[in-house]
This record gives sequence, C-alpha cells and structure tokens, in this order.
Amino acid sequence: MGDIYFSQRICLSLGGWMSPEYLRKAQHHWGWDWGPALASTGPYLPIRLEIFAGRMDGLKILPKVHDALDKADIVVSAKVSGSEGKHVLVEVKAPCGGVVERKLFEVRGEKFEGSITVVKPELWWPHTHGPQPRYEFAVELLSGDKSSLHKIIKPLGLRHLKLLQRSLKSAPGTSFTFAINHTPIFSGGSNWIPGDFFLPRFTHPNSQSVDTNYRRWLTLAKSGHQNMIRVWGGGIVETDHFYNLCDELGLLVWQDLLFACGNYPAHDEFCELVREETIVQMTRIVHHPSLVLICGDNEDVWLAGLRGWEYKEEEKTIEEWMRGNFQHRRTLERVLPEALEVVGIGEVGLEYWESSPFGGKGANARDVGDTHIWDVWHGLMHPYQFYKNLMGRFVSEFGFESPPNMRTINSMLPNPTTRQSQSLPFLAHDKGPGAERRATMYMGENFRFRMDPLEDYVYCAQLLQSEAIGFAANTWRREFRGPGEENCSGALVWQLNDNWPGISWAIVDYYLRPKPVFFAMKRALAPVSISFERIVTEENLNILRGYPKGKSRIAFWACSSLLTETAATLCFAAHDIASGEVAPISRSTSPTSTTIKANRTTELVTIEVPFPTTTVVSAALRSPSGEVLARCVSWPDPLKFVTFAEDPKVLIRIKDGRDEVVVKCDKPVKGLILQVPLDEGEDAGWGDNCIDVVPGEEVHVPVEGLARRGVEGRWLCDWEGVRGVEVIRE
Repeated sequence: MGDIYFSQRICLSLGGWMSPEYLRKAQHHWGWDWGPALASTGPYLPIRLEIFAGRMDGLKILPKVHDALDKADIVVSAKVSGSEGKHVLVEVKAPCGGVVERKLFEVRGEKFEGSITVVKPELWWPHTHGPQPRYEFAVELLSGDKSSLHKIIKPLGLRHLKLLQRSLKSAPGTSFTFAINHTPIFSGGSNWIPGDFFLPRFTHPNSQSVDTNYRRWLTLAKSGHQNMIRVWGGGIVETDHFYNLCDELGLLVWQDLLFACGNYPAHDEFCELVREETIVQMTRIVHHPSLVLICGDNEDVWLAGLRGWEYKEEEKTIEEWMRGNFQHRRTLERVLPEALEVVGIGEVGLEYWESSPFGGKGANARDVGDTHIWDVWHGLMHPYQFYKNLMGRFVSEFGFESPPNMRTINSMLPNPTTRQSQSLPFLAHDKGPGAERRATMYMGENFRFRMDPLEDYVYCAQLLQSEAIGFAANTWRREFRGPGEENCSGALVWQLNDNWPGISWAIVDYYLRPKPVFFAMKRALAPVSISFERIVTEENLNILRGYPKGKSRIAFWACSSLLTETAATLCFAAHDIASGEVAPISRSTSPTSTTIKANRTTELVTIEVPFPTTTVVSAALRSPSGEVLARCVSWPDPLKFVTFAEDPKVLIRIKDGRDEVVVKCDKPVKGLILQVPLDEGEDAGWGDNCIDVVPGEEVHVPVEGLARRGVEGRWLCDWEGVRGVEVIRE
C-alpha cells in the first residue's frame, strides 16, 4: 500500500545488509504492512528454449483512434531474427468475424514497421459505459516463398483516450478525469497487489490455473461495479493474462512502474537497467485499451517532502539532483519519460504521470492531480466522516482495515484456543502498525462493539470498514457533477486483494471471500445509486462536546453512469428504530416522479426529521415498471447511541429453484449479514450482503450455490437481544 508510515525495509544479501531499492525485484517481497517478508528467488514465469528459422520479437502495436472517432490508425513494428523472414503480413478481423484490412510489409534489415487503418471502428468502452468489442490482430512472418515462419495473434480493442485536467466551475484547481471516446468517466475501483506472496502459486501456467486465478479476481471486481484497477508499484507489471482479461471485462488499468515508498539509486548502471526494463515491459502492454495511465512510482515524491529528501521544484538538471539526497528524480523526470517516448505511449493517448500521489503543492494536494487519503486510519486518525472534507480530484488510495472472513480465520488459526481478538497468532497476521489500537478506537467512536467472542469482534470490525469506505465512495461520487464540475473523478480503495490470509485493508480476503465492504462499494458504484447525508443543524456548547451534534435534515442524491437519462420514481419511508412504527418526516412518502441525469449526479431532495436520533429513513428509486433501481437507509450517527429493537423478527424466505432469498423484518436492523452456517461447508455466492432492512419492504438478495443448505443472519448489536432469524423454505 502506499503507506507513508511504513518503516524502513532492509534485506540480507551476500554482501551484508542493504536496501531492497537496489534490486529490480518486487518490493513487497521484503514485507509490507499487509503481507509477510518472504523474499523468494528465481523466475516466477516459465523459461523455454525455442528453435526457429525466423521469428519476431518486441512486437509493438500502437492503435490510435482519431478525434472524430471515424478511423483508427494502427502502427505495428517488431525485430526480426533469422535470415528466412522476408515479409510480414498484418491482418485485422472484425469483432464479429471477417477480415476488415490486410497488408503486406517488407522486412528491412532486422526489423519491420508499418501502419494499417480501420475505418469506422467499433469502439471499446469500460463495462460501466458500453461494450468491449475486440478485433483479432494477426502479425505473420513469411519466408521468401510466402510460407509461415512465425505468427502472433492478439485481441485488440480500439478506443480514444484523453486525461482531462481542466479548470472547474465552482472549485479550485483542475479536474483529473479519464475520458474514453470523449466521455468523462467516474473511475470507481480498487488497488491491486500481487495475488500471492509466492508468485508462482498464482502465475504459473502449467497448472492451467493462471487464467482462472486472474479471471476469478477480476470478474469479482467487475461484479462489484468497479471499472478501474490500479496496479500498485511495489509489485509487478502483471502477466498478459491480466491485461487481456481487463480488456475483455472492460476494466480500466492504472499502471504504476515498479518503485514504491523508497528513495531509489540513480547511478548510470541502475538507470540503464530501468530504461531497458521500462521499454520491454511497456512495449508488451501498451496496446491494451484498458491501459489508461502509466505512473512513475508509488509515493516516492510524497515521501520526499515528508522525510526531508531534497526536492526543489526549481532544480531541473541531473547534476543538481545527483548532488542532493533524492537522486531518484533522475529516474522519474528523465529516464522513465525518455523510455516511454521510445515506446510511443503518446501515440495511443497515454500519458506519463510522475508519481502517485502527485500534482500541486506537496505532491499530495487535493485540488490538482491524484490524492492518497491516509489521515483516516493512519496519520491524524480523523473520524471516517472527515472523508467528505478530505476529498481530492482523484482519490487513488484510501482504506480501512478489517479481519478476513471467519472461514479464513479458522484456516489460518487451526488451534481454536488462538481464535480470539487479542491472541498473538491472530495479531501476528496484522502487519499494520498500531492496528489494534486504531480498530478499537474507531469502533468505540461509532458503535457498541464486543471483543469477545471473536465472531462478534470480526463482525464489528468488518461493519466499521464497510461503513467507512461506503461513506467515502458515496460522498466522493456525488462530486462527479458533469462537465466542468468533475470535482472528484475517481475513488480507488486500498486494496482489492490479499497475498496471504491476513488482517488488512483488503475488501476481499485471500481465499476470494468478499468482506461486507465489498458490497458497500458495489452499491456505491452501481449504474444508478442513491445515497444521503445527515446534515448538521445544531452545534453543541463546548461543555457538551461529548454529545452528538444535531442532524435533523437529510439530503438525498442519485448518481448514474448510464449515458442516457433514467426515469424513476422516488419513494420514502420512516420508522422508529426501537418500535418499528411509522415515524414522521417533513415530506409525503407518496411516490414522486424524477429524472436521473446521465453520467453525473442528480440532487434529489432534502427533508426534515422531527426525531432524528430515533428515526431511520429509507429511500428507493424504482423504474417505471416497479423494479428497484437503488435503495439506501439513513441511520442516526453515531450508531452507538441508537437503541435497537430486542427482537426485530427477521424473516428469510428461500425460494427453491430461484437464485435469490427474500428478507423481511418487523423492526429496523443494521448491517444484516447472510451466510451459510460454517458447519455446512463453503459459503454461497451472495449478490448483496451487509444490508439494512426496514419494516414494510422485501429485500431480494441474489445468491448462487445455496442449494438446499441453511441460511443464518446477524446484525449490529444482536447480542443485546434475540439473535437469530426465522427461515422459511418455499
């Protein structure tokens, strides 16, 4: 993770102790605050010996879609080895089949280069905004008699890309918005770390699992309505499987180059290695339509300011940098840009971004460029409700810790006596500094929680992560308000995955088990979402600062990633939390018609709540046919002062033969988790979870793999009353 509080890392080499920054190797192998220090050696991908009469190497494909979107010019080149190769045949097949263009090029010396044009291209989109058609792009090396010597076939998507950094109508600074085919995109998603601390367990193709491993993870991200993955700089430039799947699934990729949280050397030999590495790796992936940004590193420039490394903006020469103690600037400002110019990233609309975070004063400014927000959980440990004020133009990192699923905990702690929140083996799986103190402080601020039994602690910590990240994602997406008002254009949570069974910021644990926060993100990033803000309407006297501020007004808004307007009906309901009875609010609960604007936020309505500390308010958007497009439930804040019903009478109906369950209750419940009992094997695949339910509604929850097994449920503070649900199978 980009963690500015990460301690100095060291490794043992044959020559003694040294910094891992000197080795061009995945930096997380020396440990991070989410994974173990296990520095493996040797290649993690297969090595093979090939015998050939002629072959192509370093194949580079540079597709550029014209601004008018009516043509795509594709420049292709490669090195040619062997004396047999005389010509190269380039052929393009349409996504639906059939050759759309074919051209023959002559090999000159030991290389060839040419260009081919596709007229009226079918455009590739992120999955949230359109389809992902891909052409078949074939490059074949031919001998003098036109026999085939070597053939490479790649799927190829065509899209127009531009990074918009323009002035905003009502906010300082500039936007940081990726526009695909001239359409600004809100980039919602997550950061990606290597899938295992032993890379061959994840990437080795001989087991036929490599595609499956990547596919399961990336398909899950897509199912959570995520449309961007940031490949973090402390790992690897991923395998071809990864980028091909992102193309196929419609996931945008932010690619860090391989530097993270360090002050790297910049002597000539090191820089030459970096230059060659960058050219080879970026040539390999530059053609992917999913790739939208190449970033120099993770947090190095930010750390320069925080740790006193010499970063003077006015210094622009290598000689000046090499006299200082932040020589890494040579790599960031000379070596990498020059290498990427050789690759030709500008030809496909890609830009080089020097670091992450970067832009504005102090690198981590919130009004220019991208931002890492770590003053929640780390740093000043602000309440998570401060996320609203900490918003940046593009939030490329933010996160909140929680333990993994209980099934994962049971496997990582085989001794039942260690399954407690304060056992050494449990805490040894958390590499984050001060995590135990941070978790209990945040829980104590927000709701009543229990440390024991472990199941209750895990539930509370996971709910807290879900509340924090869901609040941030909803609040920041609200600020994507349309052209000239892209006040926030991205929210990438730290992190999607784990590389071992640990306690971390991951929203899905090592064994691919989603945490509740995954579903909070999924709801926030849905094609149409609805959310709310309880607005402070009354401040307390200083001597009463322990009392919560009055929040008697609630503002509701909707967000859409659809490219056309959406007709909807807005419905409200309000209930007393303890009794479940209907409660008063300032507006009619009768359905009203509304129109959700395309690809931006629509402010809906602000209401008054006469008894805000005891009233829960639910809102839903329905289509003209009555389908629920989105729903949300607004609770008093903080939840620790809420009196919940002792027995909310939660009912779960399982309809055999249908991939869903239906949930009802007599009194409001917060954070209802559904799962298959632990003793009945692996959990089912829930389409939603950690849901808030109020009287008078039926919540339909999609589920796969439930079969005839049971379902159990739990919710916040269920230990204070009757825990358990009634299950009816129909």
